Amino acid sequence: MVNFWVSAQQKQVQPVHWTTDVDILEGDEFMLTFNATIDNGWYLYSQNTPEGGPLPAYFDFESAKDIKLIGKVEEEGKLKNVFDPIFEVDVKKYADHVAFKAKVKALKPKVEVEIPLDYMSCNDQACVKLSEFFQFSLAIASSGTKPAPATNGSGNPTGSVTPTGSSSSQTTVSLKTTSGSGGSSTSSSDLKKNTGNITSVPDAGKQNTENNTGTGTNMAGSQIVQPVKWSYEQKDLGNSEHLLLFTATIDNGWYLYSQNIAEGGPIPTQFTFNPSPDVELLGSGKLTERSVHKKEGFDKIFNMKVTKFAQQVTFEQKVKLKTPQTPVTGSLQYMTCDDTRCLPPTTEEFAFNAAPAAATDSKLTAEDANLPSYMQQLVGLLGHCGLTAKGEKKSLLTTFILGFLGGFAALLTPCVFPMVPLTVSFFTKRSQNRRKGLINAIIYAVSIIVIYVALGFAVTAAFGPSTLNILATDPWFNLAFFALFVVFALSFFGLFELNPPSWLVNRAADASDRGGLMGIFFMAFTLALTSFSCTGPIIGTLLVDAAVDGERLGPTIGMTGFSMALALPFALFAMFPGWLNSLPKSGGWLNTVKVVLGFVELIFAIKFFSNADLVKQWWLMPRELFLGIWILLFVAMAAYLAGFIKFPHDSPVKKLSIPRGTLAAASFAFALYLVPGIFCKQLSLVSGFPPPISYSWTCEGAKVEAHIKDLQEAIDMAKKEGKPILVDFTGWACVNCRKMEENVWPDVADLIGEYTLVSLYVDEKASLPNEQQFEYLLGEKKQRVRTVGDKWSFVETHCFDANTQPYYVLLNENGEMLNVPVGYTPNISDYSKFLKTGLDNYKAGKTATGQM
Repeated sequence: MVNFWVSAQQKQVQPVHWTTDVDILEGDEFMLTFNATIDNGWYLYSQNTPEGGPLPAYFDFESAKDIKLIGKVEEEGKLKNVFDPIFEVDVKKYADHVAFKAKVKALKPKVEVEIPLDYMSCNDQACVKLSEFFQFSLAIASSGTKPAPATNGSGNPTGSVTPTGSSSSQTTVSLKTTSGSGGSSTSSSDLKKNTGNITSVPDAGKQNTENNTGTGTNMAGSQIVQPVKWSYEQKDLGNSEHLLLFTATIDNGWYLYSQNIAEGGPIPTQFTFNPSPDVELLGSGKLTERSVHKKEGFDKIFNMKVTKFAQQVTFEQKVKLKTPQTPVTGSLQYMTCDDTRCLPPTTEEFAFNAAPAAATDSKLTAEDANLPSYMQQLVGLLGHCGLTAKGEKKSLLTTFILGFLGGFAALLTPCVFPMVPLTVSFFTKRSQNRRKGLINAIIYAVSIIVIYVALGFAVTAAFGPSTLNILATDPWFNLAFFALFVVFALSFFGLFELNPPSWLVNRAADASDRGGLMGIFFMAFTLALTSFSCTGPIIGTLLVDAAVDGERLGPTIGMTGFSMALALPFALFAMFPGWLNSLPKSGGWLNTVKVVLGFVELIFAIKFFSNADLVKQWWLMPRELFLGIWILLFVAMAAYLAGFIKFPHDSPVKKLSIPRGTLAAASFAFALYLVPGIFCKQLSLVSGFPPPISYSWTCEGAKVEAHIKDLQEAIDMAKKEGKPILVDFTGWACVNCRKMEENVWPDVADLIGEYTLVSLYVDEKASLPNEQQFEYLLGEKKQRVRTVGDKWSFVETHCFDANTQPYYVLLNENGEMLNVPVGYTPNISDYSKFLKTGLDNYKAGKTATGQM
């Protein structure tokens, strides 16, 4: 199944979703099952992961009172036992789903027990350390009969309705879990309609970050999308039978899925009723679905036929109750999507005829959490910054500017430049008056823009944002781009030409002879086709750069800039025909532009090969070799511009012009600038392009290590030394943290030295003193701060609204942000800019939100 809710830009992340089951065994023994559903691309680590690797899953049965664990917690799932080169150990992990089964013995007739779980989940971009608290109510059955399991692989699947007769001893078990469902209970105390709502609150950070203020209700001050709200109604049918109505009100543009969805599609809506001897579920096991907004058909997102509901749907369940006031409780799980994204499965609890639950305020505050004084002081200093972490993508404005510059470069090629005066003269001389010629030229320019923007839009439609992000890091895509850029370069060097099919060119030319608007449009289309041998490599470069950057609209914006630069001269020279006399004449200099662009293509091709080499760790392109090839290319370009090297179609260089000589000198000077980089020197102008110093045959990167592990200590030190603070939220088992420390930090060691560096390990297991331990609510989910790692997790979550590592925050000595925080940022240039901006703001007395 395709997943849309995980994003490199999300902040608080909950990639693992838990449900629980209970089976009664013999007498006082029970089987507790903890079902983990894992988001696509994420992994959950086994309890048996060796030391030195990621944190293993750990169920703390020792702290659970009134029950005894029999044996050990078993694991059921597709275990992957692979060697991890980062941790340098064999790791045991699960994808998609795993079930943990624990056989326990109840030491009392009725037991209320809470079982904590600590675990780690990672994907290719981040690791998160998480905790869950599962609550069970167990009662030893009075009957000696052994009931069928509540849910198992051969019976009803987890989360489905299990019909229960009043005579079954299975109903002596009631189950409640607070494993982070994020729902709030709403009950009715009589037979009238329940007017309370249950609001779906997906786990923080799981929303799509492309449009944080799009459709769907948002919690105040949050980016959490809430597109579905539930309400209940109970109707008395007579003869002790009642009809339970579950009504979902769905925001415009969103859909809720039926209970009847095949595997491989979206998560179906599922209802689970807590067993009770006083409640009998009537019917086949599936609730009746009623909606006038039911939609059935092929879904292009999931690539299968699905049944879904828009606006509103009601699910109906008949029950037989011992008394009209008999409580009926349980939970429902559902998934909701719009046309571009899906939210993770959400679990909500429901209750009919139950005592109203005490209202809880899900907003996390120091007062609500009963924080100890030391944490109140720290939180009071930091406040809640509420700034969204930066991504690694360049802005769309930058993409537009690069496209605009690419368009001007294409304009100066021999395929396009001579067409400017010819086309403008054609319109001005052919038209009956100057006004008509001007209009035709403008239509021609607009047609050029439409053609190239359509090309960019086609690439945008072909690659969704998740696919575009894959292009940036996938080694095989990078190798494909390397080969593509080499082909472009050889074409620019004149070894061959890239031309569209001749039949397409001929048809476009014939259509351009019709006249009128369509004739002018096909004239522009003919220009696009006939100039492809010059513009094609530039267009390909722009589209690749925009696509791998991951912005959904990147290719469209890039082509808009390209086409505007290409079309602008046609419109301007039509408005001011006298300017045509100032244009330089066509000649050999146009081919020189093509050859120089060929060198530029090769320079970027080496970068793509290096990207693949770094990801696969082949060591085929270490720093010295990368810079050596670049030096040779810049020297070769200088020699070509100086007239020492000739390519096909070049005119003899009788006299070196000033522009050509200047470019030759600049190219040679830049080659000399790169030479010290081979000998381990920092090259600030190209930071982020060559491999890091640590990826070198001979160089040893500067060792950057934090000697402060406490935030309050760092603040005190910063006040004493007059430095800003670099807060590094990290983890002992965080793979990407080590990548940043080994591959990025050495290249920016001087900048980091300007900060007071503090590393806060969110998985540090050292216990806090009892007086420093506390509990708090995150949404409706109870969290406990028992260890040093828990403390820093609380600070990161509450003060900075994030829970992934690494996560970097720049502060002044007053605890105010100097720049928007960033997460994993492997691009050295981007991380260097992040640090420099923070330093500049600190020196200028600025913060990320304004003047101090």
